[in-house]
Amino acid sequence: SGSKQQQDHQLTVKDSPSTASVSFQIQVETQFGDEVYICGSCPELGSWVPAFSKKLMTNKEIYPIWFTDVQFPVDGNTIKYKYLIRHATQDEWTWEESIHDREILPIGEAFSVNDGRFNVARRQITFQKLRQGGAESQIPIDDKSIKSQILTLEKKNAALEADISELQKKHSLALQEVEALRAQSGEEGAEVALGLLTKVQSQLSSLETARSAIEKRTAEAKMQIRTLNESAIESKIAYEKYDEEINATKADCDMLATEFVELQHALKKVVEDVMMKREALQKIEEQDKQAGQELRMEVIKIGERINNIEVQLDDAGREELKHKVSDLELQVKEAESEQQKRSDQQQKNIDKLKKMHEDFQSNMEAQLSKIASEEKAAEINLRDIETEMEKVAKELDELQLKHARANNRTSDLVRSIEDLRDKLEEQQKEEANLDQSMKSRKSEAQKDIEDLSRRLKSSEEELALLKLEEQKNVAKKRQSEQTLLHLKGQILGITRYFERTVNKSQTLETEVQRLQQDIVSLECKARDMYNQSSRIQKFEADKLKLSVMLADAQTTHDELNHEFLQLKSRLNESEAKLLEVEKNKTMETTQLNETKVLLSLRKQNVSWLSGNVSQKIEQLQEKKYLLDSINIEHDSLHQKIMEVQKQNAQMTEKASKGEVPKNLEEIKELTDEINEMETLCKDLANQLGRVWEDTEQLNATIIREKQRGERRVQEIKDRIRLQEDYVHLNAHSFSRLQADNTRLKRELDGSTMELEHGDKQLEAELKKKEELDYERQKALNRAIALGRSAEQGREVLLQIQEALKMEQQVLDIVKKDLEKARLKTSRAQRNLQEFEQKREHLDFMVHRAQLERDQTKEKFESIRYVETCQLIANLTLNLKQSEEKSLKLAEELEELQVKHDKEQQEFDMHEEEYRRVSRENQKLEQEINRYQSEADDVESHSTSLLMQLDNLSKEELELGSKLSAMEKKLAHLDAKNGYLESEAGLLRKEVAQLEELKQKKSSGAR
Repeated sequence: SGSKQQQDHQLTVKDSPSTASVSFQIQVETQFGDEVYICGSCPELGSWVPAFSKKLMTNKEIYPIWFTDVQFPVDGNTIKYKYLIRHATQDEWTWEESIHDREILPIGEAFSVNDGRFNVARRQITFQKLRQGGAESQIPIDDKSIKSQILTLEKKNAALEADISELQKKHSLALQEVEALRAQSGEEGAEVALGLLTKVQSQLSSLETARSAIEKRTAEAKMQIRTLNESAIESKIAYEKYDEEINATKADCDMLATEFVELQHALKKVVEDVMMKREALQKIEEQDKQAGQELRMEVIKIGERINNIEVQLDDAGREELKHKVSDLELQVKEAESEQQKRSDQQQKNIDKLKKMHEDFQSNMEAQLSKIASEEKAAEINLRDIETEMEKVAKELDELQLKHARANNRTSDLVRSIEDLRDKLEEQQKEEANLDQSMKSRKSEAQKDIEDLSRRLKSSEEELALLKLEEQKNVAKKRQSEQTLLHLKGQILGITRYFERTVNKSQTLETEVQRLQQDIVSLECKARDMYNQSSRIQKFEADKLKLSVMLADAQTTHDELNHEFLQLKSRLNESEAKLLEVEKNKTMETTQLNETKVLLSLRKQNVSWLSGNVSQKIEQLQEKKYLLDSINIEHDSLHQKIMEVQKQNAQMTEKASKGEVPKNLEEIKELTDEINEMETLCKDLANQLGRVWEDTEQLNATIIREKQRGERRVQEIKDRIRLQEDYVHLNAHSFSRLQADNTRLKRELDGSTMELEHGDKQLEAELKKKEELDYERQKALNRAIALGRSAEQGREVLLQIQEALKMEQQVLDIVKKDLEKARLKTSRAQRNLQEFEQKREHLDFMVHRAQLERDQTKEKFESIRYVETCQLIANLTLNLKQSEEKSLKLAEELEELQVKHDKEQQEFDMHEEEYRRVSRENQKLEQEINRYQSEADDVESHSTSLLMQLDNLSKEELELGSKLSAMEKKLAHLDAKNGYLESEAGLLRKEVAQLEELKQKKSSGAR
């Protein structure tokens, strides 16, 4: 029976493993042909000789991870090692020089080591492999202290087993001695031996119970160590992820800084383009001044001609001509004053642009300095965090060494520890939930950053489109300047031709007057000599000839007058074209101002986006600090548990030795510690409940941010559609303007051809005039037969009546033109109303921003951080900018009102001129006998003018549609700014909530 018990005891004894197989893993990115080796302090790793080091393997599926398996003896000694790379090109070795030697303690049969990245210091992550044959997983080993603890436990087990085997041997020897004593001494010796045997058996049973208790406690310690290792691994993985996130945010900050620099360069280019445009505008103004001087000279010449004509006219005609001349002079002065005002306004706008550019540069430099300071602070914080992590690692090592000295505790304390374990598991679950929420927040932050990058790209595309539009406008300006020069040349030629035709018409009028006087004298002579019957027939024949000659002269005179009117109409057309060119200039200046406003808004968006990025970086750092505080609390609880386990172990050792405490102070201290642990557990449960509430609030805020992100995406899509529509409209308008330019060129070519034809006709008419002079001399001798001139006068009167009817038709056309001018004034009034509505909207937005500023001031009075003050300063700057915009819009509204008043005055002047013209027409009904042939030409010219006016009205409608689209864009941008400001307020609320959470957790930790 004794031999069987001894064999059973020998079977229960566990042999400790003599060797351990360790699989190493490292992440290394290499070039083609490079190899990775591991070299260390033991002979298995080459004894720090690279030629005898161990080579690592990899494949396509797991690259850049390299791995290898090494067999080590289990002797309780730590092994130091490092990784190195052998380069294929130069046959050189690169060691891990920036970190200390890595260490490992081989324990158990098989386990794996993950050392992270090459030449990067981090905590080892070790986990024990599964045994073959479906055995249970062994303990995951994290640090040296835990490994030493497991070794001590295994050594104690081996010592106990050895003691038990020795006692079993002694028991068998004792049985043999008892049998021998029975044979020698009888029953008394047998009873003594039996008493000794019972004592030995009681000692054996006590030792077996102690061994079973030790095995149970070792299993529980292994479970605790496993859970702690898992939680540590998860926390380390989370810490690495947060490090990667911080690096990514740093890279994003660098990208944003580079984009800021690029935007500065682009803005400098835009300012240079604006300066070039300013110089071009100055050149155009000088050209306009020269043209104005030339027009003044022409007006002076026309005045001299009018004075010459006044000599020939009556008093009434002179007064009317004086009125007309005074009106023309007033119009010229008004045009000059308007040109001066426009030049002053352009200079003011350029000065404003310079100021805006300087302010923007200062803001950009301040923001870049802020970003640099924030990056430096982040680097300092990271260094502090790394130092703190190293300190925490050292403290963990010390605590684990202390934990190695502790063994077990009583069964009552084990139950309390199990309760604490349950609570710790619940806390770990809650921490896992918090990690998930943090991951979701991180993904949302990354999405926000991607949205910001997309917005920046869209803003860059819009800037490129605006540059293209500016280039198109410059090309249009050049074309308009060329057309102006061409038109000026044509106007000079027309004025010269006009002077020649006026001189010719004056000579013809004088000759016609002389002929009429001669005809009157001849009629008197014909009445006196009517009784002479013999000569009547001859005189009648001569009279017929003279009437034919007079009709020919009248037709030539009418043709000349027709050409004179055509020249007048061409001059009017050239003036209208000049007005159109000036309108185009004003439209281009307004478009430039709008583009500048858009640029300022985009700059504000960029500054706001950079602020958002910095805020999100700060939020990530705060979350990191929260995780670190939770890990510290976890470690403190772990320390307390270890201390309790120590005390339990001491008590068990005393109980096993049979020692009784001299005083009850130790028991009281233990009870007090147990009560403190229970209170700590309650506090932890309360803190976990608060953390759960905070996580619910964070989830709600995350859902809101998702909804906002979707709204932002929709807004960006709408903005892209508007930009595409605007591009299509610009392309259509540009093609339309090109067609108009070609049409105007054709019309100018036709007008030159007509002028040449008119010159030829004048030469032919001069020849006819010479023939008429010759025939007139003949007619003076034969002027007796002109008695029928009265009948011709009647016919001339009928023609005058027809001419008056045609003049009324022309007046009706002028009335239509005046109605169109009224429509234009009504459109201008509508534009004024729209600008007033915009101003009211901007005032409302400013009021709303002021209310938000007041709210933010009330909320952030308790916060004393510098960053909140900077945000408030940014808000005030934005408010000032919006107020400046509203003031600018108010000034523009005042200018538009002044323009509207001027247009109203011009309209009144036109009406007065219309009345004067009607009066002049009533006075000059007797003098319109010479303008019968002009009616058809005037009608054709009026139809062409109507067509041109219709085209102009269509162009005005198109320009109005463009203006409305630009106004919609401005409204959309204003709404977007309001939305972004509301988002900034929400983000500030979240920052306040997170700071409150920090304070709560810091108070809870205290």
